[in-house]
Amino acid sequence: MNPSFAPSVNWHLIYDNLIVATVMSSQPLSYIPIAPLTLNYSLAYRFLRIAANNQNARSTWSYAGSLDLLVDEVDGARVMTQALAVNRAIIIQVPDYLERYRLRFTFPYWFDEISLQVDGYI
Repeated sequence: MNPSFAPSVNWHLIYDNLIVATVMSSQPLSYIPIAPLTLNYSLAYRFLRIAANNQNARSTWSYAGSLDLLVDEVDGARVMTQALAVNRAIIIQVPDYLERYRLRFTFPYWFDEISLQVDGYI
């Protein structure tokens, strides 16, 4: 049976948040970049839909950061890395051999904010 990604009822919201860089002063581009984000809970979805949106993105920007799939063990070894697209949702197929995993996101230093939504296919 092939997955049907279109119906919204097939997706379970895992994470949804606006992440903002820390402003240091009133001067432009005076901020501490957004730190990497790790979701410290175990996941088992075979497909993930990830939307990384930046309302200030220039038309030439296509890269919104990266996603690392981490082994759900003490060491949290990285199994896979996937580039994220800015202002466009992508679907990632999690390898079958990875039964449980965690997610770590890294964002470009020039982003002052990012709206991140992660859904798991059910």
